[in-house]
Amino acid sequence: MNIMLADNHELFRIGISTILEEMFPHCHITQCDSWVAVEKHLLNYSNKFDLILIDIFMLNHKSWHQSLNDMIDIHQDTPVCVLSTHTEQDLLQQAIDTGINGYICKTDDINSIKTAIKKVSHGQVHYPVQLWQQVTQESHPFLTQRQQEIIRLIESGYSNKLISQKLDLTENTVKRHVYNICERLNAKNRTEAVKLARIS
Repeated sequence: MNIMLADNHELFRIGISTILEEMFPHCHITQCDSWVAVEKHLLNYSNKFDLILIDIFMLNHKSWHQSLNDMIDIHQDTPVCVLSTHTEQDLLQQAIDTGINGYICKTDDINSIKTAIKKVSHGQVHYPVQLWQQVTQESHPFLTQRQQEIIRLIESGYSNKLISQKLDLTENTVKRHVYNICERLNAKNRTEAVKLARIS
């Protein structure tokens, strides 16, 4: 298993690396301490990562939001999980809107962090319960506002390409959102996701 671990605090990287090596004994961990280092590794297409764990607030020459979007576009099939001490509602909403698979609070206990990493590494989505409840809408308790916009457009017959144009997102970001929606609703495909969203 090939994992990228990006965080500007060396002590935290050592701690998470220890957890990862315990969970995945034969994994290879690429460590980065800045967005510049992250981009260097991502641009090397020989590096195929199975999981990316990243603190978005590292040294950067552009916004974390843009960098995260660029990462997802380059490695669209790789689960991406944010590591952060920040718990602001708006921040979580923005991060989820990029199409990330998970969000881990650094202040969580070790077992919670292990559970989150395991879920994301298996292709599932994980967001902190207390934060997730803040950003979901009453109209559908399992989907964010962005995800609800996308499911409504799917129901109206929009393709991923048309959704990306209408919402000013990249097509890869839309694909990741559709994948996360299906995971969240336990749906096999887009059609079933629409049906389940109506029922829920």
